[in-house]
Amino acid sequence: MRTPWLGRLTAVALLAALMLGILPAAAAAANVPACRAYRTDSGAGWNNSGLMTYNELLTELAGADVVFLGEYHDDPNTHALQKAILAGLFVAREGEVALSMEQFERDVQGVVDAYLKGGITEEEFLKQSRPWPNYDPDYRRMIEFAKMHGIPVVAANIPRPLASRIAKQGFEAAWASYTPEERREVAESTTAPEDLYYELFKQTMGVGGHGGMEMPAGTVYQIYQAQCIKDDTMAESIARERAAEPQKLVVHTNGSFHSDYRQGTVPRVIERRPADGGRADRVIVVAIRPVGSFSEASARREELTAEDLMALGVASDCKTVPVADYIVYVMAPGAGQFQMPLSKPAEAEGEGQPGEAAPAMPPAMPPAMPPAMPPGGSGPPQMPPK
Repeated sequence: MRTPWLGRLTAVALLAALMLGILPAAAAAANVPACRAYRTDSGAGWNNSGLMTYNELLTELAGADVVFLGEYHDDPNTHALQKAILAGLFVAREGEVALSMEQFERDVQGVVDAYLKGGITEEEFLKQSRPWPNYDPDYRRMIEFAKMHGIPVVAANIPRPLASRIAKQGFEAAWASYTPEERREVAESTTAPEDLYYELFKQTMGVGGHGGMEMPAGTVYQIYQAQCIKDDTMAESIARERAAEPQKLVVHTNGSFHSDYRQGTVPRVIERRPADGGRADRVIVVAIRPVGSFSEASARREELTAEDLMALGVASDCKTVPVADYIVYVMAPGAGQFQMPLSKPAEAEGEGQPGEAAPAMPPAMPPAMPPAMPPGGSGPPQMPPK
């Protein structure tokens, strides 16, 4: 779907506001939640020297071809920030953006398109698109913004029943059971290498190690295959959108595990783009983390060290592996709400309410989501031998 004239006029008007120096008002209209952004490539002590303003973050993201916004699915301020970033990039790129979402599956793409074009009501859209339970408070705002401004939305994920079949039966058996129609909803190729991503996957699942859950290795690997076909299907969906509309920046929302440490979906997009051997797409990963206070954020460790990699049994020449290219902290629910300053905050600014107890924080890595993936392709995706 192409951006209609109304969406382009809106982008031009907002861009004019930017050029006339009234960006604070435009940014306030985007409802930017309280947050602090950091650039992770700033060397030692990134959480001090890497501090950047929200506008600086948007400027850097606007230079990308694909932006991953890794989320904790149940944090409302994370979703508010995702919508604000989408709106900001819509302005910065003069309307040339597309939204790709883990939260919708490939087989409902026609339903999504129909709703965005005004062909069906919201009630019909919700009945037919299988939205996540938290759609209304968390994801609706992005869909409605896209609908208002003519932004294409890619239903990127594999249908849940198809992915679950892989987790239960293994890839080969599941693929053999898919109908031709189902296979079209699945990535044309996939891999499930036993690499850093696999080790992080097992750790997140709580499998193995001291006190870890006991589960047959074959079962773990089947669930991991389902995870990887989900990543490959989302990556293929993103790559197809980039090929169809190369002028557009694709903003992709997914659970943080799918993009943390530039694993999961990220390398699978890079492998597919471009298909013609031209200039490689610039892919940026943002990890959004809820915290109880911004002073807590400055003390957090958000990278894998050489010791971490060794403990995971992963050989690497890297001293550290940052969780993302940029980390943005938002206030967790109940920690106080206020507008993020548009200028670089002083170290003492931007804290939660004095004396306020910080809410319980999610684990360093989000809990594994139940496998949910779709089908597709003309021949079976190629899986490596175990």
